[in-house]
Amino acid sequence: MLAGPGPRAFPARLPPVRPLLVRLLVACLLLACLIATGSGIGAARAGATNQSTIDGPGIGTLLATHGAWEVRCEPGAHPLDMRCALVQRVTSEMDPDVGLFVIALKSADGATMLRVMAPLGVLLGSEVSDEACGVRRPRGGLGLFVRLPISPPVVARVGAGGVITAALPDRIRAVSDVKPCDTVTVRGGGEPPGPVPVASTKDGTVRLEGYRGSLDTVTLTSVTEYIGTAPFLRCLTSGCMTEEVLTGRLQAKLEAASFAFFVLHRSVDSPGIGIPISLNGFREGLMALP
Repeated sequence: MLAGPGPRAFPARLPPVRPLLVRLLVACLLLACLIATGSGIGAARAGATNQSTIDGPGIGTLLATHGAWEVRCEPGAHPLDMRCALVQRVTSEMDPDVGLFVIALKSADGATMLRVMAPLGVLLGSEVSDEACGVRRPRGGLGLFVRLPISPPVVARVGAGGVITAALPDRIRAVSDVKPCDTVTVRGGGEPPGPVPVASTKDGTVRLEGYRGSLDTVTLTSVTEYIGTAPFLRCLTSGCMTEEVLTGRLQAKLEAASFAFFVLHRSVDSPGIGIPISLNGFREGLMALP
């Protein structure tokens, strides 16, 4: 289960991503997923800003494309039975050896599952945790953040000491559980956008502390919310997998968000590696799954 509150502040601008260009690795990741799940699900590779499709034996047939996601299918045990999944594959520009293969699919009982395959060498679990804003979160496993756009953007005044107080729109309040140590992206004038930590919340109003710009009025454009950290369940020869059931609340967040932001570690001493997954087309893709 996803667990643990409180991330460190993450940048307002997500690092660039690019498609993984090694076809063999994709095939290996697919094979691992087939062994782990017992279903013939195809693979895709896609970046936040560009995407491309892989076609070939054993990696499924492209049924449809929805934004950054692809619906791929393979025949099941019966002639009329098709096994389909929504897939996306990205790799970090910060570390080209680290990529994620993300699969969303429906289980036999109708639940929506989210499976993520990471490369070997990731930190599986550890007693070591990070402390930020007075809370701790584990370093092992796969951390998940979502970025929810504030639409329409909220204009707020900057008070003494860089304190900003603003009411979030109902659309954000309906899906977000923003809490201390989450961040809100602030922009204005000629200043580059940047994250400001949430200090407290009450009845849909957030108090941000730590704005270091020079403006008297700023615009709040997005909320980055820490969801939790999921453990890796198993590792095979081609990677390690984690899996979560998408509850109604979590699925609503992913469908409303612009990006999911996964964070993993190589060791207890290494900095986290962040990989953004575009959620453009995620909702439509889920609805299109047979």
